[in-house]
Amino acid sequence: MAAAVALRKEPGQREKAIWVLLFLGLMCAEIWMMGIDRKTNIAKEKETRDAEIASFKAVGDGIKDSIRNSQAQFAATIGRFDEQSALLKAINEAGQRVAEVLKSTVHSQRDEVQIEGVQLSQKILQFLYDRDRATPVRPIVAPGQDVSNQYDSMLFAYRNETVKIYRTTFGPSVSVFLKDLARQGVDDSGLVQSARSPEAPYMIRIVAEKIGEVAMKLGKD
Repeated sequence: MAAAVALRKEPGQREKAIWVLLFLGLMCAEIWMMGIDRKTNIAKEKETRDAEIASFKAVGDGIKDSIRNSQAQFAATIGRFDEQSALLKAINEAGQRVAEVLKSTVHSQRDEVQIEGVQLSQKILQFLYDRDRATPVRPIVAPGQDVSNQYDSMLFAYRNETVKIYRTTFGPSVSVFLKDLARQGVDDSGLVQSARSPEAPYMIRIVAEKIGEVAMKLGKD
């Protein structure tokens, strides 16, 4: 268009006006196209930026979930370690009671009840330790997954199973021991109440340790 205008030697006023209008129109069209291109570029940049932010957020959330799961696993491991350490200490003390009692010659039925009690205490504590060692571990999951509820349900079911096995395996022996205690004139209401219906492993542990303590007192009376 510029070449055509240059070749025109003496354009008239009307023709000049037309050329000016054409130039203005082309300039407006070019500015309009530049605006469209700019909006398109801005939209693409925003889309790319939003995608990057979402990606970074997903990575950050994944890291947070991993840290949370690791902390939960660590806490569970420390909790189990403390529980097993306490059980081992109790088992060791029960073993010392058994050894101490067995050193003495059995002279009476009271001595037999004492041996029955310390041995029963040791067996129950060993059972609890073995069950605790076999406790299901918290699963390692992918970032973003939360298994807290499922794991808690699994632990709840496992502990209920522990209580059920205890009642079947040791319940009758505990009842016999309590009756033998009563025949010896020993009435420990705290032990009777605890042994009646323990509903969790820690309650069973209390019963086992109490049986050992009460049994040792028989030799002192």
